Amino acid sequence: MCQEDLENMLHQGNEFYQRLIEHLSTLTVNVSDFKMGRNLQMAEQCRALGAEPPKFDDDSAGGGPGAGGPGSGAPQ
Repeated sequence: MCQEDLENMLHQGNEFYQRLIEHLSTLTVNVSDFKMGRNLQMAEQCRALGAEPPKFDDDSAGGGPGAGGPGSGAPQ
């Protein structure tokens, strides 16, 4: 391969990476907005039923690692 081909491939790879980062950032914002909307909806429904809405930490509200679901904690 010649240097021109390598430079072209590096340029294309860089463009792909930049577009990927933009899409991931947009997706992150959309997911955060969706999550906040569902949490607000849940709180409104809990209040309408006369119950106190559960308190969530920002990290655990999405059900990710550390959310206290199956598989969390020390193995038994």
